[in-house]
Amino acid sequence: MNWRPLDVLLLSLLFPAAALMPLPLYLLALALFGLPHVLWELRWLQLAGQGIFSTRLVLALAGCLAVLVLGRTGVLLDLPWADHAPWLDTVALFLAVLVVLPRVPRQRRPLALLLLAGLGVCLMLRSLELLIALLMLLSVAHNLTPLALLRWRVPAGSPVHGQLQWLFCLPLLLLLMGGLGVSQSLLPLSGTLPGEAVWLIDQGVAGHWLHGALSALVMLQCLHYLAVLRWLPRTLSVIPDGLHGAVSTSPLAWSGTALWRVALILSGMMTVCFAWDFQEGRMIYAVAAGVHAWLEWPLLLAYREPVSVGES
Repeated sequence: MNWRPLDVLLLSLLFPAAALMPLPLYLLALALFGLPHVLWELRWLQLAGQGIFSTRLVLALAGCLAVLVLGRTGVLLDLPWADHAPWLDTVALFLAVLVVLPRVPRQRRPLALLLLAGLGVCLMLRSLELLIALLMLLSVAHNLTPLALLRWRVPAGSPVHGQLQWLFCLPLLLLLMGGLGVSQSLLPLSGTLPGEAVWLIDQGVAGHWLHGALSALVMLQCLHYLAVLRWLPRTLSVIPDGLHGAVSTSPLAWSGTALWRVALILSGMMTVCFAWDFQEGRMIYAVAAGVHAWLEWPLLLAYREPVSVGES
């Protein structure tokens, strides 16, 4: 992957910002890039799924994800089943992975079965604490999906693998450093913290490790945004769709189209919503974010990579 001056500038600013002021960076990144990154990933899922999933399977996945939408919409609108949203999330992902299991390649079948087992145990034991811990783990792991996309799209041995892997190790350095800019209790700020940081507070994590975890989580999320919106579009120049030949996945391929204009309008509205009422905005965003994350897991598990893909 060819690094450009803007990439160097962004990374040189991102690390100290995550270390010194992780919370402002998190709020700014989520408001500006949260929905655009969701829309781009959904666009990739649409292209990658062509020729792989039948209409029947797509409808089945849509039905599974409708369970997630039901739960998260319940939280947004304060409906009677809002307290059951984590369980509905779990059922949605369990069913989605189960639906694609017959199409999962043999080398990824153990990972799919492990995920099903973890979700199934939580459902059988009805342990909310265990369930939330698993959902937090999946939430953090979702930020690493660009590495999986790269592994399955670019031939082994390409230097771009090592480049992104080293970048995604930077949050570990922040974790060990303990952050630098958070000196007071984060408990009063729990309404604006990443969900994973709130969960760590609930588990009694504090001080050095909590500050480092917040910086690491924010850095990891920002790296995910950069990978999805900037680096992967350049590296994954084409995706063979199995039907119509190579399909461009670069955002430039759909800029200027009706879809691009709708995406810009929705992103602008979402940014305004975050600025007006962050809590309300985050609950609205959570519906779209949940759909794209829970759809991505079964697709990545079932995706059959081509023999070779050239780098851009």
